[in-house]
Amino acid sequence: MVSNPLRVMRTSGTVLFVELSLGYDVSRHEIEKLLISAAGDTGLESPFVQIRELGDFSVTYRISGLLTEVNRLLDKRRELRSRTMDALHSAGIEIVSPTFMNTRNFDTNEKFIPEVEIIVEPVDTGASTDALVFDKAEEAESVTKLREMLEAARERIKVLRESAGDTSNPDAASAATSEIETLERKVERLTALIDRKEAKISED
Repeated sequence: MVSNPLRVMRTSGTVLFVELSLGYDVSRHEIEKLLISAAGDTGLESPFVQIRELGDFSVTYRISGLLTEVNRLLDKRRELRSRTMDALHSAGIEIVSPTFMNTRNFDTNEKFIPEVEIIVEPVDTGASTDALVFDKAEEAESVTKLREMLEAARERIKVLRESAGDTSNPDAASAATSEIETLERKVERLTALIDRKEAKISED
């Protein structure tokens, strides 16, 4: 782990960010508004902009936001970058190298922004890159939840057996017996489901 550090991601969410350099000729207020809009359109929560560096020829900005759908990390990272470019280009803001003018002559009125393309986004079939990467993790997590449900059902059965054996309250004993029968069927179904999922994970 010293030579190859591991990065741990919380299931509650992770912070995504994009960093880019823009010229001093564009108002930072306008840039911040566009970057926050791009992060919001991506689905990130609590987006914020940082000015990371004031360089000789450009300003380095970073737009960050909280992603709660960690199983879509790769797709959302790509989407954030795409939406950031689209937002700036749509507002007429160029994203070019700080040395661009020093290496190529051009008219001062000429802008280097790609033409706006009308693209029909493909229908989300669920077979995204993230779905493939996190599929195994989700399977393991579902087995853990099923085991928790199984354990809870078994604990409930133990408690109900005491009520079922109470002859002083026939109604309560009958209700407890009925619930025990329902829970026992649930235990059987959960046990079978856990076995199938574990077998599938081991095969993959």
